[in-house]
Amino acid sequence: VPLDGETDLLVAIDVLEHLDPPAMAELVRVANGCLKPDGVIVARFPNGDSPFLGRHQHGDYTHLKPISAASLRQILLPHGYAVVRAMNPRPLPADFLGKIRRTIIYAVRNVIEYIIGYLYFGSRVPIDPNILVVIGRAEPRSAAGSP
Repeated sequence: VPLDGETDLLVAIDVLEHLDPPAMAELVRVANGCLKPDGVIVARFPNGDSPFLGRHQHGDYTHLKPISAASLRQILLPHGYAVVRAMNPRPLPADFLGKIRRTIIYAVRNVIEYIIGYLYFGSRVPIDPNILVVIGRAEPRSAAGSP
């Protein structure tokens, strides 16, 4: 990818868990040169906040360390980036009945996530074994308080 600042989207599926923090920081530095000012990075990785992480994280010996949205924020912020959204990946059902079943299942899971998240962490925390995050440029601190 050329470092031209003209890219809208970079995708990193099952990549970040293979990088140590300095390599992740380097990835963000390189992405910064590729992305337009409003460009984003979409990444999926095993969810370090999930109680179901084990199989996804430890099933591949090349995974270095569990990552959560919160730990990723610590790497991104010094480089001017932030986690814009963290969510559970959702497979698309093939048929109408599958769509209804998935809707009910995910509605129940969402309620569970809200309850557990607010009881223990003060906000919703995705608990799927994998997490999908959207990463964008962090809002400048001076602009955050202005209308």
